[in-house]
Amino acid sequence: MDAPPLALDLSSVPPPDPSAAASAFVVVVDAVERIAFHDWGGPSTAGPPIILIHGLSGTSWTWAPVARRLSSVRRVVAMDLRGHGISDAPTHGYDPDTLAEDVVAVADGSGLTGQGRLVVAGHGFGAIVARAGKLVVTVTLPTSDSAADQLTSVTALVLSRAAALA
Repeated sequence: MDAPPLALDLSSVPPPDPSAAASAFVVVVDAVERIAFHDWGGPSTAGPPIILIHGLSGTSWTWAPVARRLSSVRRVVAMDLRGHGISDAPTHGYDPDTLAEDVVAVADGSGLTGQGRLVVAGHGFGAIVARAGKLVVTVTLPTSDSAADQLTSVTALVLSRAAALA
């Protein structure tokens, strides 16, 4: 289901906080695989927390410039997909559905799921992983020649399986 184009007000984008630092954590899935994530903190009452998923060959640090902006207004977590960054690299589990389960495990392990709605942003393959959970709404943004408008889509995820699958 596609939503109408989203108007962006770039004047409301928070400035980067160069002093913002992430804390590193891992969650264990399938009793043996460790999935790493960085928790950038941020206010937990300002709105839905955000989980960020990198693209192929990336890591959670890909999102550092974004997290340094968003952590001033929302709680932000960026994860390393399995086989990337400091997450384990097992010989299995690289299909989008399993990777989406890893996202849910990180959301659970970081305490984000207890806060109601959750926004998930994925870059490239990260967006495919977010969509694999069948809990997503995709919003297509207008594009232009402006560097600020180079973002062509945003994927949001509401972690409420009962509501999404009903």
